[in-house]
Amino acid sequence: MDDTGFVYLNYPLHANHFPGFEIPEDLKKDLLITLDGGIHAVRESLVKHLFDVPEIRDFRVGYSKGSKRIDVKTVEDFLKVMAIMAEL
Repeated sequence: MDDTGFVYLNYPLHANHFPGFEIPEDLKKDLLITLDGGIHAVRESLVKHLFDVPEIRDFRVGYSKGSKRIDVKTVEDFLKVMAIMAEL
């Protein structure tokens, strides 16, 4: 798999980190996932627009503290977590 156009996460997240949320099959092509289910990267085009969202930007630069676990129910919630975890 070609990894151009991806941003890597600060550390891998396992799919079971999101209980009650099943990653849609069409989204999996935009993630770098290991055989054991670890998510290592996300396609930049999916999260780039989220980097400037105030709550995500403030959390990333340390101005606000988020909860240790974000309740992921939708693809948008999932992508917000990916944006927070992305290594820039």
